[in-house]
Amino acid sequence: MAYQRPKTIVVIDDDSMMNAIVGGYLKAGGYDVHMYVTPDEGMQGIITHKPDVIILDRHLGQLDGTEVLGKIRAYKNSADTPVLMLTGEVRKDEVMKAITLGASDYLAKPFMPQELLSKVQKLLDAPKKKDE
Repeated sequence: MAYQRPKTIVVIDDDSMMNAIVGGYLKAGGYDVHMYVTPDEGMQGIITHKPDVIILDRHLGQLDGTEVLGKIRAYKNSADTPVLMLTGEVRKDEVMKAITLGASDYLAKPFMPQELLSKVQKLLDAPKKKDE
């Protein structure tokens, strides 16, 4: 059986405790995880690690996660990378705004570890938009 590298996930959340929780669940699930607390660090991480999935907090301190989502979609190497928005915001209009702006899926806090892992796997299993 050939070795397959673990799928890479970048997590961007301004709450370092939430990063540790999400990162811990993902690492236990066998993923290569890189966590960032600022949008600028997160974008650099996306450039450096070329993740298979990005997990993005909806509220990043003074910055709205949908603004960061726009930057992710504008960057050619991450334009088609699945983005899971992770947030305590559960209003339907906010969920639809994120989906309309390019989020692949949405997960509300609090969440169960298996729910996170299931959504990530679903994003990884989804057909790619471009021919690869």
